[in-house]
Amino acid sequence: MRLPAVPTTFRIAALAMALVLCSNLALLGFIHLRTHNDRLSPLRRQAMADSRALGDIYRSGGQAGLAAAVRDMLAADSAELAIGLFDRSGQRRAGDLIMPERSMIDRDSGFQISLVQLVDGRRGEAGLVVSPLAGGGWLVNGRLFNEPLTLQRTVERALMISLCLSVLFGLMCAVIL
Repeated sequence: MRLPAVPTTFRIAALAMALVLCSNLALLGFIHLRTHNDRLSPLRRQAMADSRALGDIYRSGGQAGLAAAVRDMLAADSAELAIGLFDRSGQRRAGDLIMPERSMIDRDSGFQISLVQLVDGRRGEAGLVVSPLAGGGWLVNGRLFNEPLTLQRTVERALMISLCLSVLFGLMCAVIL
C-alpha cells in the first residue's frame, strides 16, 4: 500500500510552519530561562527574608507584636512592599494588602506569584509568601514586581501569543494549500 503523494507546496508550508514554531519556542525558552530566574531570585529572597523576620516577631510578640511590626514596615519601607495580616474569616487586621484569592491562601506556604490589590488601589503582580498563623489567621507578605520584571512578563506573554498565532496561521495555510 502506497501513501498518497504530498504536494510540494504543502511540504514547503509545513516546513515553514515548523521553522517558525521552533524559532518561537527557542526565543521563548531563551528569554524565560535566562532572565526569569535572574530577576525573580532577589524578589524571592527578599520576600522569604521578610517572612522569616515576621515569623520570629510573631513567635516572640504574638499577634499584637506582629501587627505593630507590619505597621512599622509599611511606614518605613518602599512602595514595592505588599503585606497583610488576616484573621480566619479573611478580614484584614493590619497591612495594605487586600485579601488574596482563597485558593492561594489554602495552598502550602512558600513563594508564589499572584495578582494582588493594595488598599490604595494599586494592582499588580507580586511575589508573595503565605504563612499560616496559630488560631487560623494568615500572614501574607511579599513584593510587587518592579518595572523591568513587569516588562519581561509582558514580553513573555506576547511571545506566547505569537507562538499560538504562528501555529494557527501555519495550520490555516496548510488547509488552504
